Amino acid sequence: MATVIGSNTLEKGTLPKAITSSIPLGTIFYPTETYEIDESTYDEEVLKKLSIEILETLKENMAGIGKKVFKTIKIPSWFTYDDVYNKWIDEINKVFDKLINKVRDEGLELTGKDKLLIEQLKLNRGIEIAINKDKKSILKTLIKNYRSHINESFDVIEETLYTIRRKYGKTFLESMLNPKFMTYISKTINVMISYFHYLKSELNNVLAELRRILSGRGSISHFKKDTKAVFARIIKLDIKQYKLLLKLVELDLFMDIWSSKTIDELFKPKEVYSNENLDNIHFEDILNDLNKASMELHFELIKISRERKKDVPFTFSNNYEEKDEEKMYLISRLIHDI
Repeated sequence: MATVIGSNTLEKGTLPKAITSSIPLGTIFYPTETYEIDESTYDEEVLKKLSIEILETLKENMAGIGKKVFKTIKIPSWFTYDDVYNKWIDEINKVFDKLINKVRDEGLELTGKDKLLIEQLKLNRGIEIAINKDKKSILKTLIKNYRSHINESFDVIEETLYTIRRKYGKTFLESMLNPKFMTYISKTINVMISYFHYLKSELNNVLAELRRILSGRGSISHFKKDTKAVFARIIKLDIKQYKLLLKLVELDLFMDIWSSKTIDELFKPKEVYSNENLDNIHFEDILNDLNKASMELHFELIKISRERKKDVPFTFSNNYEEKDEEKMYLISRLIHDI
């Protein structure tokens, strides 16, 4: 999974990679938590503020992830911790401050997919605010927009997951990396796609409760009660998926740092990574940790699906005729690797 800076994923058209790389999948699609904020109205200025807040959160997430990772991984002898951390913060600030200023001054100029995901996150947050403040009229408007956005948002993230997987395959072949790299990366992305399909399977439950509010037959208190179990499952899985995301970012950053010869090369797009420098015990340890985190998420996903007596989405399903060739290949890999 590409990191925001290392693979330049905030270039035009690549915000989905940044979001998918730093935010758990459940949080992208569902308003799973509510909390107090100062705004008492929901007008155009609040919408702009939410857009800025989302970008600020991404900025803080990536800065924090870098700080945590750099204290964990082995830094090569030709760099110091301060070299790496300061360069990371410089790049993070450069990318996100430009975007935040654009939103504040003239509006965000992104592709349709970028705007769609920003709007999806805004809707999630807006629904949380409306629920928390018991604003039923506002909630009805937000729900209508949510229903029109959600399936398109799912399509964008699914496409992004496959793009990320292909990116890693290209990196593996062109950099001639240890075969364990591709084995564990494939399993990791496959498990994330399994979780993605699990999240899609929960959508009908959530939309059913939202439709009750739209029709006037449901209340906000009923929505909280009737979706509590759904969101509890998603949050539980999101915690494990976020742990997996951190390990994936750690792998990306380690590869970038150990393949850079100078400070100026740090966190710049790379087509080829140094297989000679990466052939070390630290690289293998990260791969093993990644595999462990991937298995933890997969086993929890299987456990929850079994308890609910339903298929494990994308891991195995009776609806094989609906799967395209690439998905069927991933299913077989997952089944044989369990």
